[in-house]
This record gives sequence, C-alpha cells and structure tokens, in this order.
Amino acid sequence: MPPEDVRKEINNQGGSASVWNYVRNRYPLAAEYIRWGEGQGYQNRRTCASRTWWWDLGAQDLPPIVLNKGVNDRHFVTVNSQAFCDQQIYEVGVDPHIAQPLTGFLNWTGTAMFWEQYGRRNFGEGVLWIAVYEANNIFVPKPVVLTNQGRKRLLSAFERLAQRPLRSIFEELGFELCHKRRCNHPEHPYEYVKPEELTLEQVKQASPDRFELDSVVFDVLGLTDEERLEVYRAVAQLVKDRLVKARSV
Repeated sequence: MPPEDVRKEINNQGGSASVWNYVRNRYPLAAEYIRWGEGQGYQNRRTCASRTWWWDLGAQDLPPIVLNKGVNDRHFVTVNSQAFCDQQIYEVGVDPHIAQPLTGFLNWTGTAMFWEQYGRRNFGEGVLWIAVYEANNIFVPKPVVLTNQGRKRLLSAFERLAQRPLRSIFEELGFELCHKRRCNHPEHPYEYVKPEELTLEQVKQASPDRFELDSVVFDVLGLTDEERLEVYRAVAQLVKDRLVKARSV
C-alpha cells in the first residue's frame, strides 16, 4: 500500500487506541519497532512528544536528487530512485524537469573542490563531513545556460557514468592505487597519486564518460585546457591531502 494511503487509513481510525490497533494488526513488525522505541524512552523526547503519535514522521516527499553527508574518496550526487532519506543523506528539492541536468552539473569533477573547501575534516579516517549550510554554498551553473546540444551531451555522459560502478576519485582520474599488503609507505595507498604529473589524456583514457561530462561544464565556464588540467590536479591534491593527513593523526 502506498504511504499516502496508509496515512489516510490511519487518520480515519480516530482515537489513539484505534490507531495503535490498526498499526499493530496491519504492520506487526512496525508495531514491534515502536514498542522497542518506547522502551528506550523516545516518546518522551521533545521532538517526539510534540507529535500526535510520537512515531509519526508525517508525510514525506521523495526528493529528485540526494547527496551524501559524509565523503571519503568518492565525490558523487545521485538521482533519487524512489527512496526516502535519513540524517546521513541530504534531499535536494528542485523542479523534476531540471533534476537530471542539475545532477549532471553536481557530478562535474570540479564540484569536489567546493566540497573539499567547505566541508569539515574532524572525523575518523579522513571522512569529509558536509553540513546543510555548507551544501547550500556550492556553486552550480543553472541548467538554462546549456544549449540543446550541450544538454544532450551532458545527459548522455551522465547516463553512461550512472551505469557503472564509481571508483575512487583517484582511479576516476587515471591514478593507480597501491594494493600491496603490509605496505609501509607513509602515503599508502596513495603513493602513486602525483597530481603534478596528471594529463588531460590520462583522465580521458581512464574515464571517457566523466571526461565528456566535465567537458560540457568546462565549456560552459569557458576554461582553457590548462585551466581544466589545474582543476583536475587541484581535486586530486585536495582529496589526497585530506586522506593522507588522517593517517598521521
């Protein structure tokens, strides 16, 4: 039964006892979970206590775009596939007709520079933590700036990128990671990641779909090949510095 129909039926039950009986009879596992929560005292917490039914989260919309709160070595934003979000995933509410091109823009490799600059690094293993207000500060081109051809290129590249497993940002850019066991190199497994040696051809060979998507955004921004290369190098260096530093803490 769709969530909105469940809520209608619950609302039609009237009193709290009737509502509880409905939930217990129709959704015994949910009822068991609610009882467990009451055993923890959740119903007495300020937010929960203010609700008619402490366990009712209210009507929830499905956001068209979602992004992770925590980032390790993979920077990505996804089109939502009919999933609800929790605290660790942010909802991005936009007009559905611009969701895909906007997601394409957000998956531009250069966006990682903003995440790395705005996010916080005070968590274990170098995880980058992004708060809501930090996510709101990200600069993203408006899809309206795309020509028809540019939009087609962006969506085509994004579709190809979305059809495969996403690797670490280093592997996406064509760097090899060290898989040697008991390696004592101080930068392991990132000792082969040398941003200053990166080339555009290296990125193109490693991730042709990403390279094409990035090219669309670079074209919109009017960046030269030298400037594009600097973006790639900066992203690789920022992520590497964050992760290597975490190993020494």
